[in-house]
Amino acid sequence: MKNVKSNLSLLSILSILVFVLIFKAGFSKSSVTHINLSAPDNNSDSNTMHFPSGGHSCICTVSYIPYEPLLLNPPDGEEDHWSWLSFPRLNRDGNSIVTVNEVLYGHIVPDGYTEESVLINIELGEEYEISSLYNLLNWNTGDLDNIKSTYGYKINLDYENEPENNWIILEGNVLDEDYVIPELSGFIENWVGYWSYQEQDIFDALEDHIDEIYHIKHQDYTCYRSDYPEGGQSPAIPKWICSHKTHNIKHGDMVILKPYNNVYNFSWTYPGNPPSALFNETTEYYSYSETDDYETIIVELDSTENPVELAVMIEDTCVGACTVSTDDTVKVIQAYIGDYSQDSLSFEMYFGTKSGSSSNSAKINKYFVKNRINGKYEKRSISTDEKKGAYFVSFKNNETENNIDKDNHCQIRIFPTPASTALYINYTIDEVSKVQIIAYDIMGRKVEEISNKTQLKGSYTDSWDFADHNTVKSGLYTIKITINDMLTTKKVVLEKRD
Repeated sequence: MKNVKSNLSLLSILSILVFVLIFKAGFSKSSVTHINLSAPDNNSDSNTMHFPSGGHSCICTVSYIPYEPLLLNPPDGEEDHWSWLSFPRLNRDGNSIVTVNEVLYGHIVPDGYTEESVLINIELGEEYEISSLYNLLNWNTGDLDNIKSTYGYKINLDYENEPENNWIILEGNVLDEDYVIPELSGFIENWVGYWSYQEQDIFDALEDHIDEIYHIKHQDYTCYRSDYPEGGQSPAIPKWICSHKTHNIKHGDMVILKPYNNVYNFSWTYPGNPPSALFNETTEYYSYSETDDYETIIVELDSTENPVELAVMIEDTCVGACTVSTDDTVKVIQAYIGDYSQDSLSFEMYFGTKSGSSSNSAKINKYFVKNRINGKYEKRSISTDEKKGAYFVSFKNNETENNIDKDNHCQIRIFPTPASTALYINYTIDEVSKVQIIAYDIMGRKVEEISNKTQLKGSYTDSWDFADHNTVKSGLYTIKITINDMLTTKKVVLEKRD
């Protein structure tokens, strides 16, 4: 990962962080105990500052108009320069919306960015990206019209001559730290903003809801529950694995959360612990370009000698990499597949150098991928077109048969999983049989009768095309296949996409 340059000169800070002070006339007796009379106190929620003005608890209160700079991810010379962010301070009441143009136009420093610049978002409860494009006059082009402090966003600012740093200047009021989001949707991405000034570890921030979530995506790290059951039951003790040792969240960040069911009354938690320590986990041998999103790949290592670095490759191009310690058994990689199509992922291990300058690396083209329905590892390659969000990969010899159920007269196979547009049920029968296939949602409600017919001996494949069914949402479903008097039940995951 690229290091974020956050050091600014005093002159830069003074030129951006401007406070227009409006003196609030008079002194007031104050019994507010949290104000330290020996030093000024700033309340960023109410945009007021309190100054000690002598004895007897006299406090001078001054209100101001804030201009708060939000530092974006520094440009790195790549064609795309994405920042994941939120807008905790806006000119609005409560969590009301503000137009994209009002928030961005004239508030990005430096200006001079081109019409290739774009802001994207997925609204909470929705599954599809919407965007607002800059057309050199305003940010009014596209289907993303408004901004909310609780939502997360991704922005790409394109410059002909990239600046060293850039900021968005925020105005207005900060969202109440204890604000509650009514609902996060299960099994889909929830782009959530972080509006508190308390920087902390993401697991502290999610303390009240961590048992309801199985996948966390931040621009700088990703975490996944290694024991997450695809059947939708939460284990007693979650086991998390992360791409980085440092996984903090700070004011103005956004994070993508995937719960296993709907989460109600979501709010950030503030236990008061310090943020996790910083570690340098930047790869030196492998380099790659970040795009707007990545796939999470969890790799089980199998080597008596661990490499120094591990990379995900598409042909000869590195799309993600991580450092490896001698005692690591599992590593998590953020793989920036981007627009690659009809390619397969491979892996490469770098063991350092031998005999001076000659490098020592090894490619891995054969590996095993976990089937998230039956929990078995299958020998295959990951296709760039799958877009499943997360994969468990093993370099060990874990080859098993495909997901086939065998009994005394039929074989059943359901694929792909997860499915994004259609699901296929393949079955083989050795006698004339009545076949009924029905899909149920997680609540046990009938969603669709896929098939109900009498079939001769042979092999058949029935399909369920749900792409255009507005009532079918992403999530966990049960497929019940009845062949004569025998019932087979399968759990499947649907992840609908554009």
